[in-house]
Amino acid sequence: MPQIYSVLALVSGGKDSIFALQLCQTHGHRITALGNLTPEDQHVEELDSHCFQTVSHSMINLYPQLIDENIPVFRRKLIGRSVHTDLNYPERGVETDEIEDLRALIQFAKERVKVDAVCSGAILSDYQRLRVERICFELNLVSLSYLWKQTPQKRLLEDILNVGRIEAVLVKTAAMGLDPRKHLGETLAEVKEDLIRIEEEYGSHSCGEGGEFESLVLDAPFFTRGRLRIEESEVVETSADRFARSGHLKILRVSVKKKGKDNDGRKDKYANEECGEVVWVPDDYVATPPPPPPPTSLSLRSLDIHDDNAKLSPNVEVYLQRMNSSSSDGSNSSNSSSSSSKSSESNSISDNESRTVWLRCKNKANADEAFQELKSALKREGGIFSIEEHATMTHCYLKSMDDFGSFNAAYSRHMRAVEPSARACVALPLKDDISFILAMVLSRSKRIKSLHVASISAWAPACIGPYAQLCGAGAFLYVAGQIGMQPRNLDLESNVYEEARRCVKSCHQIREEICKNNGSEKVSFAKQAVQTTFYASSNRKTEDESVHSVSFKEYCRNHVWDPSEPYCDPLVVKEEKEEENKNTNQDVYVGGENISDMTDPDCIFMREKLSGLFMSLFLTVPMLPKNAAMEIEPILASSLVLSPNSMDEDSYTNGELCFDARTSVFGNFKETAKYIGRVNEWARILIFFERLGDEDGKDERVDVAEHFERIRETYKLAPFDATSVKVYYSEKHGTKKDAEFACRNSFNQLFDKNSSSFTKDEEKKKTRHLSPPTIAIPVVDCGYFGKDNSTTRCAFALELVFIKK
Repeated sequence: MPQIYSVLALVSGGKDSIFALQLCQTHGHRITALGNLTPEDQHVEELDSHCFQTVSHSMINLYPQLIDENIPVFRRKLIGRSVHTDLNYPERGVETDEIEDLRALIQFAKERVKVDAVCSGAILSDYQRLRVERICFELNLVSLSYLWKQTPQKRLLEDILNVGRIEAVLVKTAAMGLDPRKHLGETLAEVKEDLIRIEEEYGSHSCGEGGEFESLVLDAPFFTRGRLRIEESEVVETSADRFARSGHLKILRVSVKKKGKDNDGRKDKYANEECGEVVWVPDDYVATPPPPPPPTSLSLRSLDIHDDNAKLSPNVEVYLQRMNSSSSDGSNSSNSSSSSSKSSESNSISDNESRTVWLRCKNKANADEAFQELKSALKREGGIFSIEEHATMTHCYLKSMDDFGSFNAAYSRHMRAVEPSARACVALPLKDDISFILAMVLSRSKRIKSLHVASISAWAPACIGPYAQLCGAGAFLYVAGQIGMQPRNLDLESNVYEEARRCVKSCHQIREEICKNNGSEKVSFAKQAVQTTFYASSNRKTEDESVHSVSFKEYCRNHVWDPSEPYCDPLVVKEEKEEENKNTNQDVYVGGENISDMTDPDCIFMREKLSGLFMSLFLTVPMLPKNAAMEIEPILASSLVLSPNSMDEDSYTNGELCFDARTSVFGNFKETAKYIGRVNEWARILIFFERLGDEDGKDERVDVAEHFERIRETYKLAPFDATSVKVYYSEKHGTKKDAEFACRNSFNQLFDKNSSSFTKDEEKKKTRHLSPPTIAIPVVDCGYFGKDNSTTRCAFALELVFIKK
């Protein structure tokens, strides 16, 4: 069942805010209060505000006569100004900014009525949306923004008039094609064709999102007790510019017409009742700052980064990529590093722009202690990296999804809320004494893009918390793991097939939003995905085919964005009977050829490249968030998604991607390796190991020397350019040996042996370059898609990432 919120609706008197609150009601939420911000001087009609509409603000005083008497109207004077005008509003605010008046308004209302969500009418303004989301996050509220990204705007204009049944007049104009003397005072219905025409001629916004006009709602279904009638007004022209005149409507006299009957002819139950009230927030009321994070159940030590001998927790194992000459066991654990190497480690690591760190938390520790241990380990290394400033992608592997709530609360206390890391969260069959594993990509490169929409809307599933839909720095843009949630209520879709469609559509929405903001052209999603991880829950089944097969087909079928498809979901979704899914046995074509007919290895290779599945990793896990059937997590190449103008010169090249694949047999395993990368920049490798003999047969030690040689020859990258090594090992088809131990020693010895031979830099030759920490991840199953269009199950799979240092 969708969660029902008690909503404080922010209103300006205009069409967007009223339509947005009506959509909240349509989705089952309850409006418990209205909030409005008004000029400090009530005689001023319009303020120079970056965020709030104030034209005709005096009409809000009449709202108690128009709406349900049980809904109070809270108003606050705008004492602050637009001080901090950067896109992202800082944590804990700016004292003299107008957004602090918004904070005071919301907190004051929350102290007096039940409020757990805030509704706003933002359509395209990231500036406005991010500020509302910032305040909501700090006050532990949910942001609802059902108009967000509803395009094209002319369709939204039709919905406001027909679906919303809103009657509104223009009270301000400031755009080419709009004449204050002609259009002020006209209704939206009367001026609709002119608005659509000037959008086509001048590229403006027919809903006024670019400041072309402001409106005043006279009547709407939300006005259950009465409607406004303008009795007398005058036009105030503020600019006589011959290209774009501007002005506003000064309302001199207005009346309220009571609604004696509703639309069905029955007597209005509110007709003879008393009106509600307008509650003014005192000018001297100041919102209290957000409280500090609550203490954890375990006593945490104070951090002293100068104390090399301070004891680390035995219940949290932190693993960092190190460069030291004294470690002999190859564990790369912060718990086992020697204090004598601190200085050389810090100096060496400062040259590395990207790295992967991970931790393993035992049952005796909690999540807060684990995060604190990771922070401590990084500080001991010199503070070059921090999870608050440099986290770009975070993988959270939990033993049980029952622990998600407490883990997520701790995650929110320790991770940055502005431009946060992307995130994927799944359950794994961890050892009995392990509660969770955390793997985090840290990047010191300038953050080139972060997309964090925390508002519930009809666009794509919200990220309510300090994690982003997409975060990018350096070579890669990381997309958060997408499950089949409906954006408007965050419920799962009705079946596995609908979940698959929603996963793929959400990936497209996120990529498309990045491209729209950076001038990139619409292209196949697959051409920009350099690796895609497909998770499937062993807890969910289908009658005819595997969950991975459903994901695969939907990904292939929708790998090119359909320009005829609406950008967002419909504002109002009609309940219809669920029809039998017809896509189960439909053919899927890639490059004009049916994938079922592709049997030649070269054809399969081309099929995978064209469909974005060449670098695909299929993992089966015990459970996913919300008991979803699947989760899709793409990684995009920054230089393919973003235009040159939006990137630093050092981050952009025109080089083509290089693909390669090879298969070999050694010992008890068949090995399939896939490579993708850009010469002298980066490379990614997936190596799959299929068991050929009896499970009890002798296993050969993994040897990856030839892969490092190929990386050197093809991509001009060396072992010390490696930033991440992950090994996924299967419970069903894996080795009896500890996969982590089997791989780690092999990697570390190879790094030590080959580092100097891969570089001409004499300084780097003097230092032994140990491998990045090997992250061992147990799964139910792992594999890739084979010739029969099904997942080829493997004993284990290796994922390696190289980025030029």
